[in-house]
Amino acid sequence: YGLQGMFGDGSGNATLDGNATVSFGASANNDLSFYGSTSSTTLTLAPTVLVHGQNGQLRATTGIVDQGTISADVAGGTITVVASPLVNQGVVEARNGGTLSLQGTWGEGGTFRAAGGTVEAGGTTTIGAGSRLNLDLAANYTVTNSFLGAGGVAFNPTVGVTATLAAAQSYSGTTSVISGTLALSGGNDRINPVGSLSVATGANVNLNGFNQTIATLSGAGTIVNGAVSTTSVFTISSGGSFTGSFNDGAGILALQKSGP
Repeated sequence: YGLQGMFGDGSGNATLDGNATVSFGASANNDLSFYGSTSSTTLTLAPTVLVHGQNGQLRATTGIVDQGTISADVAGGTITVVASPLVNQGVVEARNGGTLSLQGTWGEGGTFRAAGGTVEAGGTTTIGAGSRLNLDLAANYTVTNSFLGAGGVAFNPTVGVTATLAAAQSYSGTTSVISGTLALSGGNDRINPVGSLSVATGANVNLNGFNQTIATLSGAGTIVNGAVSTTSVFTISSGGSFTGSFNDGAGILALQKSGP
């Protein structure tokens, strides 16, 4: 499928709506592009719109508002989304062995799903105040870039699946672990120390031999140090209400309370 050109309403904005489906085939030249007439124009994908398939680019010279679903759902294929910004209010996902590559600036919230595929979160991700980026993960996934903004991130790996923070995060909202395991990797304080942490019943945070400071802790899950022959120090600077457990695991876990 290929579509290029300039389309939209009198203001230069454009909306794909109804029950529109854009299906990319095997060609490496598939391209759905929107060229706005001004620097403030946007392309909106309505809630019922599906953009999916094997190989293609979804591009906008300005911004894309995704209220629908962008899905790289064919094994071996790659769908690239390029926008500044991509405002995700719907679902962006990779499944069935496909790869979704996000470039430009993106964020706000919505659902970011890796379900048997690969999501390459390039560019800059900013989560606005009051928004939450939901990471639904069906396989182990490593976050290698830093999310920005005043919003929060919810990690929702399925049971037995691990989400790994390999980069220090800059967002200042709440980190929520809904299920599965969130593990630290590569250094201390992968969660922003000024942010809050919520760990739901049955969910785990594995410090993995590193230290972590957070402002407040809530929930009823488990904080553990799973790295052999190491000591992790977990520091709570402001309080919270936590009814879960702190476990040494394969290593030693030290709990420290500072501040009020």
